[in-house]
Amino acid sequence: MVAAGILLGWVFYCDLKQRGYRFKETLLPRIAQLVDPGLQYNADGMIPPSIYESCKLYRNCDRYSGSDLFWGTYHGVSVNFSFLHTEFYTESSSRNGGRTKQWHSIFRGIFFVADFNKDFHSLTLVKPDNLEGVLGRGISSFVQKMDSSQPGKLIRMEDPVFEKEFVITTEDEQEARY
Repeated sequence: MVAAGILLGWVFYCDLKQRGYRFKETLLPRIAQLVDPGLQYNADGMIPPSIYESCKLYRNCDRYSGSDLFWGTYHGVSVNFSFLHTEFYTESSSRNGGRTKQWHSIFRGIFFVADFNKDFHSLTLVKPDNLEGVLGRGISSFVQKMDSSQPGKLIRMEDPVFEKEFVITTEDEQEARY
């Protein structure tokens, strides 16, 4: 009886896995075409590591994986996006003399790249502001200005709602305001 239950569970699991694969291979490409005829889909594709690293939002990773790449155009704008999971590895000594090995997520989610047909000559980073809600505007601004790991300088934008949600650092303040 237990063996029959295990076998039935395994068959059910395999069927769900196969249905998921069929969904990705047949339905998602059609949905992409309905959104915009210039949009394509590859279930096994992902944003290349070189593009992820060139954005300079996150530090170098030790493990990189992804899936579900969409690419092409959307209303005339070149886009690429996929699910990505990047991680770094740490190893430390434990109290009993052994080694503790751990993987830590850097980024896990949809990574989106768009080309807005505008040439930029400097680096501007827009990142979520995780400090302002915890520390308040004054202290968070001080801490963010002291962060030497980010290129350029911290700037404030005119929109208070945007400013509350994001931290902007740039090498060229005028260009960042485009």
